[in-house]
Amino acid sequence: MTNHNRGVVLTTSVIAGLTLMSALPGCGGKDQAAQAPAVRRPEARPSPAPQVVRLASVAELMQELGIDQRVRLPENKAPDTTEKRRAVLEFFDAFARGDDAVASGLMTVPDQYELSQLVASGEWSTTTEGIDKVMLETGKSPLGLDCALAIYEVGDSYQPQMWYYTKDGDRFVFEAVSSPPEIMNRLYGADFIKVWFEILAEEDELAMKPDEQPEEIRVNISDVNTEAGGSRTGDGPRGRNPGPSAPIPSPGRGIPGPTPGGG
Repeated sequence: MTNHNRGVVLTTSVIAGLTLMSALPGCGGKDQAAQAPAVRRPEARPSPAPQVVRLASVAELMQELGIDQRVRLPENKAPDTTEKRRAVLEFFDAFARGDDAVASGLMTVPDQYELSQLVASGEWSTTTEGIDKVMLETGKSPLGLDCALAIYEVGDSYQPQMWYYTKDGDRFVFEAVSSPPEIMNRLYGADFIKVWFEILAEEDELAMKPDEQPEEIRVNISDVNTEAGGSRTGDGPRGRNPGPSAPIPSPGRGIPGPTPGGG
């Protein structure tokens, strides 16, 4: 028996398939012109190589800045950046040349005042004129602050001086660090800056301790009378018992004693 519906089914399938293909993107048809453009992924760009900042040597900077040859800064004792090296060299060059204007411009306000007093009294010019050498080294304080230590050779003597230096805007500013007494004779080893702050800590610790009071000397007067041949109970002055032991005044406690210098 012949199936007359077979041709109808095939024809319907073909029409449906053509209709579906025409609706798909890129398969022709009236919608091909309105096809959305393909999205392009951005190309991966290689990350730029990190810039390596060149560290200028001390010799190069001394020549560039015209630093006085009496200023000595070993390469292994110099700061770790070029701008810090410039600041340290320029600051201590002002001392070697006796240029108070440059030195003052790189100091904190309190140190500027101290310098002005030295300039007014004439001590600044007298001292700087005798400088034969300025030996420098840099490092860190216990709190991580940048420090520069200068040891001035003046004739047969050596005069040390320590400074903090910090960035203030587009320049560095220097601030004097406290100098312990006889510090030059107390420095030792290869790291003077470290020892300097150790000595400062020792001085602060000593300053916090209370003053020692002279020890009070006590003696039993009855024992003294016994050793002299008297009795322990009735041989005191006028036959009275002196009673309990009494303190003998020491210098500064009732009876004035000698003062330092014979005063």
